[in-house]
This record gives sequence, C-alpha cells and structure tokens, in this order.
Amino acid sequence: MGANKILVVPTVALFESIPHFHGFKAANSSELDKLEVVIRSHGEWKERLYDGDSKIEHDFTYKQIIPYGVIITNDNDALKILLYPREKGSGDSRLWGKTSIGIGGHIESQDSINLRPEYLERKLKESIEREIKEEITASKYGDFSFLGFLNDDTQPITEENFIYGDSEEGNSGRVEGVGVPIGYVHFGLVYLLKVSPDVKTVEAHQKKFKLITLDEIGSYIPTMETWSRILAPEIKRLYGGFF
Repeated sequence: MGANKILVVPTVALFESIPHFHGFKAANSSELDKLEVVIRSHGEWKERLYDGDSKIEHDFTYKQIIPYGVIITNDNDALKILLYPREKGSGDSRLWGKTSIGIGGHIESQDSINLRPEYLERKLKESIEREIKEEITASKYGDFSFLGFLNDDTQPITEENFIYGDSEEGNSGRVEGVGVPIGYVHFGLVYLLKVSPDVKTVEAHQKKFKLITLDEIGSYIPTMETWSRILAPEIKRLYGGFF
C-alpha cells in the first residue's frame, strides 16, 4: 500500500543543532533558521505508510516536522481560542478521545517544498495555512506569528511494550510494535493565527469545535492531548503581546 511522503529529519541531527528540551520552547527567527539548516542538510521524504502499516510512526530515529497552528479571535472584547475533539477515525489513533487547541499536519511531498533558504520558511507557513483552511473558514485572517517549538519524548519505552528490529549493523532502533508514544516521532513548529469571530468549521469536516476564553482553558487541560496540554498555559501567559 503506497502513501504520500512526509518530511522527516534524523533525531540526532535535530538535537545537535537545537539543544534537546521537553515541552514548549519559545523561539525567535534565528532559532527557526537553525531548524531550516537541519531540514536543508538532513531532511528526507519518508512514506508514512509501508505495506499497510505506519512504520515511520514507530521509528524514533526520525522526527516528523509538524507545523501546529493555534487559532484565536477577539469576540466581544474577549480573547477566545479554538478547541476541538480528536474524534475516532480522524487523524492519529493515539489522539482519539482527546481535545486539542492546535490544528496541524505533516509536511507532505505534495507541498513541493523547495529546500533552498529563500523558499523554505514561506513553504512552512503555507503548509500550516493549508491545514487550517482545510478545517475552518473566516471572513478575515491575520498574519501567522511563529511562537516556538514543541517536543515531548519523555515517556518511557520498555521491552515489555516494544519489539526492536535488527539490521546487519545491529539494533537499528526501529520499533516494529505498536503504541510508540507519539511525541517520540514528532517535532512541532507553533504558529499563532488570529481570525475574525465569525470563524466556523468547513462543512465537509464538521468538527465539533468551540471557542473558549483563556479563563476557561484550565478546565479543559486534563482532556487535552499532550502538545495542547503543554501549550495551553503558555498561550495564556503570552497572548497579551499580540494585541
């Protein structure tokens, strides 16, 4: 079974350029430049599906680069953030049943990303813009603000839960089992997008999203997928600088 290819970078190369961290790391354009260098030097296109199974989703020697957009609006002088459920049958099964404040997706080969410096940053933004506009519509869209990086690879991997595949050179580190913690294979680029308060779901998707105030966000944190749970307090702390 074939699949579209997605952009990945070797985990070792990524954290040689950007010191390893857990959680949200506020980053400026110079640090985004470092990531772009890693992508240009080490980026690869890998099939997400292989023989009907998501092999790259279980290979923690690579990080999949995921633009992750947080949607906010000013509704009757109240700052609100978009929240939606990760429903069964939609996206990664490891996120089903959780809520999220981020819309994101893989950078796919169909994005035709040119890895030259003058194109890469623009193409990263275009990738998350495409993902967002596939899900929501609004009469006005603001500019994307780059906030920083997300990384979560602290959950333990044990022999009890995973089977390791061997290569001729020895243990490859490739996990052939199921259930690899999702954070081990993903690295997030966080963008903030302000839209008009008439935002609504694209009819074809019918996501059951809602707009919540930042004062309400705390009550939803226990239900959130890990990246949103990490990011929600940061958005609440940082939002004032954008208005």
